[in-house]
Amino acid sequence: MFGDRFPEKFQKVRLLGKGGFSLVWLGVHKRTKKPFAIKQILTKNSHQTHLKEIWFGNFFFEFGGEVRQEFSRHPGTNHLAKMYAYDIRKEDTWIFYELC
Repeated sequence: MFGDRFPEKFQKVRLLGKGGFSLVWLGVHKRTKKPFAIKQILTKNSHQTHLKEIWFGNFFFEFGGEVRQEFSRHPGTNHLAKMYAYDIRKEDTWIFYELC
């Protein structure tokens, strides 16, 4: 099932929300114990939502969640959930966000 899979370096805590193409989980990194909002999107979806979301996140944030230098003086970026990383797999694409 869609919700049975999870990234191996994280512990699944609970479901935070769901939409038409994705589930959002509360997950904790097993080594650092840092909590994340982890979005699980089916990789094979007709709207390619995972690629659009990754493009948007990469536009504003560096890998690791830092705001890109060209946007560092824009206070609006403080109101975006930071995208830390992503992992595109055969079945699922995982996008790791700060927990807000």
